[in-house]
Parts: sequence; C-alpha cells; structure tokens
Amino acid sequence: MKELTAESVALTKKQDAGIISLSKQAADLVITGEGGLKEASQIMKDSNKYILEIESLFKVATAEAFQKHKNFKNKWNEYKAGPDKTIAAAKAKVAEWYDKQRIEAERIRKEQELDRQRREDEQRRKEEEAIKKAAELQKKGKAKQAEKVLQKAAEAEPEPEPEPAPAPPPKVSGMSTSTKWKARITNMSLFCKAVAEDRNLEMYIDPNFSMLNKVADRMKKANIGIPGVVAVSETSVTSRK
Repeated sequence: MKELTAESVALTKKQDAGIISLSKQAADLVITGEGGLKEASQIMKDSNKYILEIESLFKVATAEAFQKHKNFKNKWNEYKAGPDKTIAAAKAKVAEWYDKQRIEAERIRKEQELDRQRREDEQRRKEEEAIKKAAELQKKGKAKQAEKVLQKAAEAEPEPEPEPAPAPPPKVSGMSTSTKWKARITNMSLFCKAVAEDRNLEMYIDPNFSMLNKVADRMKKANIGIPGVVAVSETSVTSRK
C-alpha cells in the first residue's frame, strides 16, 4: 500500500464546490424568524457532513503518522532517560552546594554587621565617656588634663576589621546557575485583608474562575451571594454531526 502524505490527500471537485457554496450561504444568511433558524441549522448539518468526509479522508494518514510519532517519541525518551537522570542528580548536588555557600555567606554577613554595629557602639560609648570626663575636669579648672583626655580618645586605635566575607562561588565553564525567590502565602486571611485595604495589591490575586463559574452555573441567577461577583449568561449554539 502506497504511503499517504499530506500532498496526496485531496478533496473532490464536488466536495470543494459544496463547501464553497455553504460558505456563501452562511455569509448571505439573514435570520428574521423560524425560517432563517431552520436554514442556519441545515447549513450547519450539511457542513458537518463535509467535516465527517474530511475526517474520514485524513483519518488513516493521521493515525499512521501519530503512531509513528508516538513510537519515535517513546524511543527518544527511552534513550534520554539515563542522561536525564544523571544530569538531574548532578544538578541536585550542585544546587545543594550553592545553597550551603549562600547560607554560610549570609550568616557571615549578618555576624559582620552585628560586629560592626558593636564596634561603632563601643567607639561612641568611649567618646561620650571622654567628653563627660573632660567636662568634669573643665569644671575643676583642669583644662590641660581635659584636653589630653579628648586627644587620647581621638587618637585611640579602632578595633581591627573582621575577616572579609568568603568569595562568591567560582564560575565553571559549561554550567550556569541562577537563584530565584518564590513567594509563599503563610496567612491567607491576612493577605486578603491587605488586598482589600490596598487596591494596589489587587494585581497579586487571580480569582478561581473555574469554581466561580460552577457556582454561577448551578445557581443560574445574577446574584450568587459572593460580594463583588455577578453571574452573566452566555448563549452558545451547537450543531450535531
């Protein structure tokens, strides 16, 4: 049996003419009552007949093509499974290592920030003590001693800076990494309250229309009892083949 291709499958001249004729009938259709509705229904029925003929014409070729594609895809996935698993395992270990490096770097950064704040507070405390002591000496008429106290405080050696933060992880040829932050809602009630109070936050919510549409279809009325939501009806037309 000769293999079918998309180029070898074609409609008959009669089928082409019939489809064009129905298209013109639909374009010229004017519905003013029952007669027009019946004509529209007949156009859809006749068009569905052509759809069935077209489906039958292409069914054998497409079924064969789909099966070939499926077989190739299955074999492709079978061969890829091993390397994919290997890559996934390596990626997991790389991600774990980078996470450890990031957590450690953040821990060191926080420790250094706390140490910097401690040193600044200590320096400020010493300066304030020197100023207080100098003021007391000034009151006692000991100006030179007061000046020495202030000078000593000004010349005091600052504490040594802490060790620098660890260098960022090295870049390796052929491998790149990226870090993404993802949001998680920990308190839905608090989140909804914030959205209600600030309209700028409305962009962060996405209504569950699947559930809302089910409620609307079940109640079949505009007011479905949910504040800010109204149900609307839409009419669709179907034609049977």
